[in-house]
Amino acid sequence: MKVANFRALICLLILFISFEFGLEVCASAEDLKDRNTSNVVSGNADVNQESEPTDLGGEARTSDLSIRVLLSELVGKVEIGSESKVQVWGDRGELVGEWVPPITATKRGEDVNVLNSTFSYFGKRVTLSPAEGRLLAFQGSDYRGSFLLVGGSARAFIVNQVNLEDYLKSVVPSEMPALWHEEALMAQAVAARTYAVRRMSENKGNPFHVYSTVSDQVYQGAKAEHERTNRAVEATKGVIAVYDGMPIVAYYHSSSGGKTRNGEFPYLRSVVSREDSPFNDWTAELTVQDFVSKLKVAGIDLGEILAISPIPDESGSLSAHAVVGSKGETSVLNEKLRGILGFDLIRSPTFTAELIGETGNEEVFREIHHWMRVNVLSANAEKEVKVRYATVTSGLLTRQMVRTYYAGRLSLKPEKLLVKGKGYGHGLGMSQWGAKKMAEEGKTWREIITYFYSGAELRSIQELN
Repeated sequence: MKVANFRALICLLILFISFEFGLEVCASAEDLKDRNTSNVVSGNADVNQESEPTDLGGEARTSDLSIRVLLSELVGKVEIGSESKVQVWGDRGELVGEWVPPITATKRGEDVNVLNSTFSYFGKRVTLSPAEGRLLAFQGSDYRGSFLLVGGSARAFIVNQVNLEDYLKSVVPSEMPALWHEEALMAQAVAARTYAVRRMSENKGNPFHVYSTVSDQVYQGAKAEHERTNRAVEATKGVIAVYDGMPIVAYYHSSSGGKTRNGEFPYLRSVVSREDSPFNDWTAELTVQDFVSKLKVAGIDLGEILAISPIPDESGSLSAHAVVGSKGETSVLNEKLRGILGFDLIRSPTFTAELIGETGNEEVFREIHHWMRVNVLSANAEKEVKVRYATVTSGLLTRQMVRTYYAGRLSLKPEKLLVKGKGYGHGLGMSQWGAKKMAEEGKTWREIITYFYSGAELRSIQELN
């Protein structure tokens, strides 16, 4: 009894000390391991570029996945705000402090310097995290998640690390009108999620996974979110398109003009796409002088442009153009020619180009008297010869002359480049206008995805190996 009483007394004493001083003396080793792990994640995940927040396969849940989105290069001095205090995490994952915004960030050598009215910190990787449920403000937009400020010798970046599904809630309405048919919106959500997951896998070791522009997918932060597209993201949560067990490169575009194009992957096959798009047919013009200038900027100097004509590929599609100039000739793929002429002017790589309009350039080179009979060829005319109001192209000039005339060489030069095209965008993968039409005709988002991505299957991210 004495031993038992003594042990009971010891336990009471331990409980009193733990209550008074906040010591966790009853936690198991596994509890401590879990808590330590969770502390490391909250302090380190945003700043450790070498380790991903989660693996993309195995038991990973969609809610665990975060994506790093480049918002801007860190040039000059930028200001970051929030409605709450902001946690500042340093290079080693340590909590530097909870600062009152606004916070100013600048690049200093290879480091990033962050400071507010009271504190300052230098580091190569600095993470800014708002209070739970609050947003960070940057350049007039609010963003979910945290900001990762990455320094370097040449460049520094401002990166938004955000939950994948929250990212999609901004991307989907930025890429497709939120008032379109819900099945089209859900197809867009799956295509955008698949594209993002593929880029996350490809860019694991880089400071960011994707750009926030059309270079990848348009991402505008929380301000772009819409309840209809939010529902589309939630209804398809975690679903992606795969081919041979891997996320596909889920290209999509605005309008195909009636038929999508073949791509480099087996699931990017040309399919018919019926759509009520305002971009089914379009035309564009520019002067030949502008065409010559743009070619020179691209490193193609052909002199004066004499002719241009489309070149069919093996499938019969007109995928390139032959351009002939006074200094030589070359062939240019339509994708490249579109980039040379400008994406805003040339809306898709499905087009043909021709030269139109002609201006004359006449040179007087021989005086002809009324008693002469003139052979055109002997008059040194390689093209047309004009004799005042009469034009002679071959044979003898036998018209009676009552005065002196002049013969001249007339060279004709094209004035403009006329481009006729179909569709809007690169033409690969899913046509958004085509998806809209299919949805309006009763097709589901699953049917839309498997139609535009030939042979692809729909899987949950958790199923990936």
